Amino acid sequence: MKKSIFFFAALLWVSGVYAQITFWGTGNVSSYNAETQQVEESVKAFVADQYEYQEVDSVSLKPQASNSYYALQLWKNKKLVNNYTNQLVLRNAYTQAHPNSKRIEIDSIVWHPYTLQEVWTPLGDTLPVALPYGNPSRAYGIEFEPALTSASCEVSVADTTIVQASYISDIYGRGTTYFSKLSYLLIQPLAVGSTTVTLTFNNSIRKELKFVVIPKQPVPDETSISVDSLYNKIYSRLAHTGNMRPAGAGDLRNVDEGFSGFHRGLFMLQELGADQLFWIWNDAGIDQLRNNTVAANNAMVYTFFYRVYYNIWMCNSYLSRTEGQAELATQRAEIRFLRAYFYYCLLDLFGNVPVVTENAVFATTPQSKRAEVYAFVEAELLAAEQELPAEINKSAYYRLDKAAAWLLLSRLYLNAPVYAGTTAYDKAAEYAYKVIESVYYTLASQYSWLFMGDNDTNSASNDAWREMIFTIRQDGQETASYGGSIYLIATMSDQSTPSTGLAQNWKCIRSRGQLVDLFFADPANAARGTATELTQAAGDDRALFCNEYNGYSWRYKGTTASDFNSGWVIQKWSNLRVEEYPASSTQWPDTDIPILRKAEAYLNYAEAVFRGGKTVGGLPAVEAVNVLRRRAHASEVSSLSLDFLLDERGREFYAEGCRRSDLIRFGKFGGETGYQWEQKSGTYNGTNFPAYMNLYPIPTNFLPSIEQGYQNEGY
Repeated sequence: MKKSIFFFAALLWVSGVYAQITFWGTGNVSSYNAETQQVEESVKAFVADQYEYQEVDSVSLKPQASNSYYALQLWKNKKLVNNYTNQLVLRNAYTQAHPNSKRIEIDSIVWHPYTLQEVWTPLGDTLPVALPYGNPSRAYGIEFEPALTSASCEVSVADTTIVQASYISDIYGRGTTYFSKLSYLLIQPLAVGSTTVTLTFNNSIRKELKFVVIPKQPVPDETSISVDSLYNKIYSRLAHTGNMRPAGAGDLRNVDEGFSGFHRGLFMLQELGADQLFWIWNDAGIDQLRNNTVAANNAMVYTFFYRVYYNIWMCNSYLSRTEGQAELATQRAEIRFLRAYFYYCLLDLFGNVPVVTENAVFATTPQSKRAEVYAFVEAELLAAEQELPAEINKSAYYRLDKAAAWLLLSRLYLNAPVYAGTTAYDKAAEYAYKVIESVYYTLASQYSWLFMGDNDTNSASNDAWREMIFTIRQDGQETASYGGSIYLIATMSDQSTPSTGLAQNWKCIRSRGQLVDLFFADPANAARGTATELTQAAGDDRALFCNEYNGYSWRYKGTTASDFNSGWVIQKWSNLRVEEYPASSTQWPDTDIPILRKAEAYLNYAEAVFRGGKTVGGLPAVEAVNVLRRRAHASEVSSLSLDFLLDERGREFYAEGCRRSDLIRFGKFGGETGYQWEQKSGTYNGTNFPAYMNLYPIPTNFLPSIEQGYQNEGY
């Protein structure tokens, strides 16, 4: 994904042994791109020329996430450029190196996107802007040219029922630096409508700004960016949370950005209230997920709902802007698949949601029934399948192909009784078999390799990538984000557990007893040790646990909040490598996240056939299961049952973000199920919770924005 720097503010200050020049703006420096390199090299050359330096030892851009700016650091023999005039020289250097930099000038005032409680990017290059109603205040930094030692400002608002406005001066107290003041204008939207805000600076500079407050939308208007950039951004938002690395300039407003990652939200809503993983901390909102007491105003539910519709909006924008462009048929099919996948997530978790397409807007789209959403997802996947490339013809590893559509269709049809009140087991088996039959995709040689730091195409030894059909790319240098695989690795480890190849250890998740029960007949008396010992004891390579290490031990059962010795450590995810060379980073993982992998096709097929679907290609259901068990060096089975199939899915896919859906399909989640698990409903031995909780609530904050909106039953 391309990133850009909007403009240079030319401030140099001295600290320790380096000089910093700030670049204010909304660009993302989460990766070192060609544009950044050109700017840095040009500045380096200019400085060398002006001051007869032979070279500058190093020049690098450093994101300052908390204040949404970039610091350019120049190093020469651990000495720095510290002359006052160098501020102007380096500013000129940047201007020459980057002549297309954007400056937002109104009279002699330069407006800077600034952060108060959040980083906010104005829509377009100039004020005024459209403000979504109900979101927090927006702040715009103001600097004056030439520098002013003081600046007064009178603010008047034509209609104070629409917005309130205030001017705050000298937020940083620049003193005698090039810009002596950095002030900001604070706008608080109050109601839908438009009004004019008039600013008068020092009784001379006057500016009128028109602000339009619009009904709250899931996302702002970004139609000014190119379709290529939008295409890249849609893929990137499977991993990123905003326009800075690892956080800053977040996509979503008024939420904790760390929780706003797509997969992190999906994982929490799928796993934390199910029967395998236990969240140790009593974090607000997460405790409701863990204890099956979710309310309609739950922040985690709201954030994921918001994230998915943000991603859908980008898909709609791309499809609208590329309509009729035959040369983009493949890219359009990929985006159409991704939109269908996002709607699949809403279908699965929320059921009754508005189906907003490229020809509609959220605010005027009525809420659809769950069966209608199912039909839409089915139709979109079938249409996308026709245009997606065959597996062997896709142009890049992370791009989508027909196999992705086949496997998601198989999953959709397998859940048809839940989603649409009908059965489609023949179709579930048919599309699963298409994936099984694919020669391009194969199973990884070893199960554990699927979740390691070299599970992409860069390893000569790890062939996990051959199993990955739909994958979220992760790279310690390029995709640092609190919403990616850092969450999967860091939450399941701490300083007392075996190394994961990362320095971050958050100590949040342990196993519930029911997960361990899937691998051990007598867990309380099972072998002690790490995954090396426990996979051997279980006779199954998938038993990636640790119950004793380096003088520390963990109990099999007895999980309670804030008890960090209860529940075994899960060693499934790591940043370690099959090839023992260093990861690209010890702070952020290289471990890709599989969304769809070939193993699912075998278990979807087995379940669909066992439930009454037609056998395809002469493959018995039990053999489809045994293919995976042989890979795991587990004993083969000669017969199947529904309970066994659910258990086998638990063994294969634990901690991958799908357990809740499986429990619901097998009738083991909400309602009088006859199945209890440790700390179900927040009680030690588990108690039932109502069947209506098989759906999450429509977030309270979104209901007023939905045409003919209604809440899911029970909330």
